[in-house]
Amino acid sequence: MVVHVGALSLQPGRGTRSDGPHPRRGDGRMKLPTLVATLSLQGKPESVPAARRWFRATLGPDHPAADDVELAGCELVTNALLHSESGHGGHIALILDADENRVRVHVTDDGTATEPRAGNVTMCAESGRGLLMVEALTHDWGTHHQADGRTTWFEISLPGLGG
Repeated sequence: MVVHVGALSLQPGRGTRSDGPHPRRGDGRMKLPTLVATLSLQGKPESVPAARRWFRATLGPDHPAADDVELAGCELVTNALLHSESGHGGHIALILDADENRVRVHVTDDGTATEPRAGNVTMCAESGRGLLMVEALTHDWGTHHQADGRTTWFEISLPGLGG
C-alpha cells in the first residue's frame, strides 16, 4: 500500500513530468526537467507492482530511461522484500532523482546483516541474477548502511541529452 507520494521541481520554471509536455531545446532535443519524487511502501508483495507503476508514472512513458529504471528499481524493491527486515512487516522508501543527464534511484529498506552483492550463479539457479541485471542496466550502483536501515541505489546516465 502506498503511504505517501510526492514530487517537486528543484528548479523554478522547469516543471515536473505532471506539468505537461517537456520543452524542446533549440536543436529539437527534449529538455528534461529536474525532478525529485518519493514513495513509501509497506513491506508486502503488492509493493512491487505499486513501485513499477510509480516509476513509470513518475518518469513518464516517453522518458529514455523509463524501461531500465522500472526494471532495475523493481528488482531492488523485490530484494528489499526478500532479503531485509522490510519483508517482515517493515517499510521501503523510494527516491527518484532525475535531470537531463541522469536518473538516480534510492531504495531504502529496514536493513539486514548481509551486504547486497552481484553473485555468481549457475545456469540452473532459479534466483540470484537480480543484481547482475541491475549492474548491466545501470551506469553505477552501490549500497550504504545508516542507523535505520540500508539504501541500495543505482544511476543511469542519459548520454546526449545533457547540456
